[in-house]
Amino acid sequence: MCILLFLLLLLRVNGTRVISEPVSVKSGKNVTISCRLVDTSEVIQQISLQKYTSGKWENIFVIAQDGAGKALNEFGKRFSFIGKEQRHASILLRNTSLLDDGEYKCIFTIFPSGTFEDVFRITVYVQPSVTVQSERIPEDVTTEGVIAVCTAVNGKPKPAMSWITTFEHRVEMNSTSDSDGSSTVQSHLLAVPSRMLNQVEVFCVVEQPVLATKINTTVNLNITYAPIVTVRIAEIESDKMVILCEADANPAAEKFVWKKESDIIAFDNVTSEGSRHLMLMLANESNKQYFCKATNVRGTGVGTFYLKSAPVHRINFVGIIPLLIIILVMGICLWLMFKKRNRELGQA
Repeated sequence: MCILLFLLLLLRVNGTRVISEPVSVKSGKNVTISCRLVDTSEVIQQISLQKYTSGKWENIFVIAQDGAGKALNEFGKRFSFIGKEQRHASILLRNTSLLDDGEYKCIFTIFPSGTFEDVFRITVYVQPSVTVQSERIPEDVTTEGVIAVCTAVNGKPKPAMSWITTFEHRVEMNSTSDSDGSSTVQSHLLAVPSRMLNQVEVFCVVEQPVLATKINTTVNLNITYAPIVTVRIAEIESDKMVILCEADANPAAEKFVWKKESDIIAFDNVTSEGSRHLMLMLANESNKQYFCKATNVRGTGVGTFYLKSAPVHRINFVGIIPLLIIILVMGICLWLMFKKRNRELGQA
């Protein structure tokens, strides 16, 4: 008996061992586990796979001496032996989930030495679902506020987040963890709102150690403000002109009102083109102050335009025609006289 124990100990000291490697896999994908028995030629009787669950090791899958694989519980049904020989056991785990994350033990039972084992880890990672949205915030807020929110849901490991902007800002973060080890992270972008930031594009950048590339998500900021109105001449003709009223507003101006001094201008003289309103005005309506008032949910803006009289001079083409005829006749006469003189000089 002592001799047998000595021989078994000698075999172990001589280097018989199991080698396994940690693996990482994206949730939903398949992964191959590799367990190798080295430095022995003894007969392999069985290969067992265990998972550490609830504080103890649990048998989940075995490979018999003939190479047949067998699941020992519901969890083990997704494992299968795909190797060609047992000393280099390749075991496939299909359709991984976060429940598969954890420590595993690969056990070789050989005769006569007994069992040899190695512990390895399967790391299951989840790429988070990322969304970014702009918070609708008014321009008249004088202190910094949340102008955009980026959310990375159910990521494992916990994702890191940052912002790329062209203006001064501050970031606040919060996160929650689920029982399956995944995390949801939310990043708030804070700045003092201004009209100049409206529709500015910002980037939310999400990183994970297991991701080959960063996740970049963009959004255009939504800063609301009352209309800023400008009025100018858009077109001039001989007997009329078109005055243009433009309102820079967010949201867009919903109502436009034109006034000529104290009188509201009739609606049939006004046409609308989105944020542009055109007013047709007759030329004799000069020397008056015109007002365009635009309104949205944030407030009202007013633009003014004073039209001075500028008489239009028409050219009397009827009076010009006789003058042109006289000039033409005189030109012909001068040309004939010049030609006659040259002929006389040539004969002399």
